[in-house]
Amino acid sequence: MTASTDSSVAEIGTPSQLPTGGEEGGAGSQENSRTPQGEGALQAPGHFDRSEWLAWRRGGIGASDVAAVLGLSPWSSPWSIWADKVGLVPDDDQFDNDDDPKEFGRRAEAMLGPWFTDRTGFHIVGEQMRVTNPERPWMLATPDGAVADSPDTPIGDVLGGLEIKTDWGVPWIEIPAHYQTQGQWQMAATGWERVWFATLHGRRFRVYELERDQDDIDFMVERVEAFWTGHVLTGEPPPLDGHAATLAAIEAIYPAHVPKSTVEIDDVAGAVAMLTEAKAAKKAASDAVGAATAVLKWAIADNYEGTVNGQRAVTLGTQTRKTTCEHCGEVDESDPFRVLRIPKNTGG
Repeated sequence: MTASTDSSVAEIGTPSQLPTGGEEGGAGSQENSRTPQGEGALQAPGHFDRSEWLAWRRGGIGASDVAAVLGLSPWSSPWSIWADKVGLVPDDDQFDNDDDPKEFGRRAEAMLGPWFTDRTGFHIVGEQMRVTNPERPWMLATPDGAVADSPDTPIGDVLGGLEIKTDWGVPWIEIPAHYQTQGQWQMAATGWERVWFATLHGRRFRVYELERDQDDIDFMVERVEAFWTGHVLTGEPPPLDGHAATLAAIEAIYPAHVPKSTVEIDDVAGAVAMLTEAKAAKKAASDAVGAATAVLKWAIADNYEGTVNGQRAVTLGTQTRKTTCEHCGEVDESDPFRVLRIPKNTGG
C-alpha cells in the first residue's frame, strides 16, 4: 500500500513551484499521468501569503476545479472557472464571501481529523498541503491531509490522501461524482493510490475510501489539459451556460451599469427572443400547473386518492414537515398540509 518516493519530484519552496499561467503553466507530457509522490511536490500553506496563494491557484487547475471543468460540479461551471483563472473575477468576490456553512466546514476539520484517527487507526500528517505536479505545473491540489500508519511517517511514504467533508444529507451509497473527481485528481497530482473521505452527515460520521482509477485519471488529464491550454492560456472563454455559477461570475465582473451607456448586441439578438419565449413558456406552464392542481384538489375533496378508469391516477395525502436545527439538534414539526402527487406508475 505504501507508495515510493521518487527523486524526480522538485524541491519545495523554489520559484519554479509557483506557476503563473505562462510557459511554466503550459501543457505537460501526456506519456504518463502517474507521478511518483514525494516531498518535493508538497508545500505547507504557511509558505504563501495571500497574493502568492492567489497567483499559485490561478496558475493551474486544482482538484476542486476539475468537476466544474467536466460539468459535474453543483457549485462551479467551466465558464466560472475560466473567468477566475484569467483574473476576471475580483479576488474579494471569490474568497471573501464566507458564510456560516463555510465557517462550520473549516471549524469541523479540527474535530473530524481526530475522529478519523479514532475510527480507522490511521494518522494524519501534512495537513493542508499545496501540491504542484512537477511534470504538469498546471496540475494543482490542496488535500486536507495525508494518511499514514504513524504520525512520524515521512510524507513520501504515506498511504494516501484525506479529504474532510461536511454534508447535511444522508450517508452516501457511493461517493458523489464531483468528489470522486477531486480525489482522483489528487491522486494524479501526487501519485497516491487512494484518498479517504472523512465525512460528517449531520450528526453521523462516515469514512469512505476511493481507490485510484487510472482510466478516469487519463480521461480527466486529457480534458483538463485541453481546457487549460485551449481556454485559460489563450484567454478564449468556453461556451456560456445557464449554471448559477456562470451568472454569479458575470455579475461579479459587471456589478453595476455605466450611466447612459449603450452597446450593440446584434450578434446575440437571438438570445433576446429566446429569453422572451422561455419566460412566456415558464409563466404559461406555471399557470397550467396551478389550474390543473386546483381542478384536481376540488374534485378529490377530502379523499386520499382519485382514480381514472378504476386505476389510481393521483393522491392528495396529508403530511407534516420536520426540520432539525443545525446548532442545537431540536426537531420542529410543521402543521399538517396536503400534497398532490401523481404516482409514477400512472405514466403521468
